[in-house]
Amino acid sequence: MSFTGLVVVCAVAFTAPLVLALVPRLRLPAVVLEILVGIAIGPNGLGWVYEYYLKVDPVAAPNGGYDLGELRAIQDWNVRFELNAIPGVADVGSLGGFVRQYQVEANPNRLRQLGLSLRDLMDAFERGNLSVGGKTIDEGGREFVVRGSGRLQTVNDIENLVVRSGASGTIRVRDAARVQLGGDFRRGALDVDGHEAVGGVVVMRSGGDCRTILERIRERVAQVNATLPRDVGDAGHGCMRKVRISFLAR
Repeated sequence: MSFTGLVVVCAVAFTAPLVLALVPRLRLPAVVLEILVGIAIGPNGLGWVYEYYLKVDPVAAPNGGYDLGELRAIQDWNVRFELNAIPGVADVGSLGGFVRQYQVEANPNRLRQLGLSLRDLMDAFERGNLSVGGKTIDEGGREFVVRGSGRLQTVNDIENLVVRSGASGTIRVRDAARVQLGGDFRRGALDVDGHEAVGGVVVMRSGGDCRTILERIRERVAQVNATLPRDVGDAGHGCMRKVRISFLAR
């Protein structure tokens, strides 16, 4: 980098809004753009040093891609934890998509017919979503821990929960309510080139070195990209990555 370039990078640290507006139009290597944006926004009170989104290859991905709920799940349960473990990173916030949740819509008419209340349904969820211990079993000089796992994992698991059983039969959740997989209420969205996307922002710890943390983030991003979902092709073509993390210069 020339001396002039160094002067520009140092000067823009005090004009972050201007830099962020110009970055998308700069024809610079991705590494330089990351450092430039990091320096521009690093000194602020939030320590927001890196922004990214999950880029999907519509050709390699099944059925042409993923919905926003699936991408948000990848972000929350795969990418976020990996980036949050980087030394010097205070937090990783998720942006865009839908937080998936199991939604149970009780039918008041069915509840009345079956003689049930909402409390009965809630009690059924609590009983069916518990993990309990069964102490240990000694066999062959070894000790085995006995544990009963009652974790609910699918819509079908919830539908089959027993609410009440007796001589007249067994009443399950599906008999009194509708269970579905939906999205939680959200307060914003992430837009990339006019399309909704899912991504996140990395916040560094107070007093940290922006350049060092950005280098660690780039290294970890390369590692995380290798673990994201892949499509397995034929033996002649091997594997194709269908989801990857992309740097977002906004």
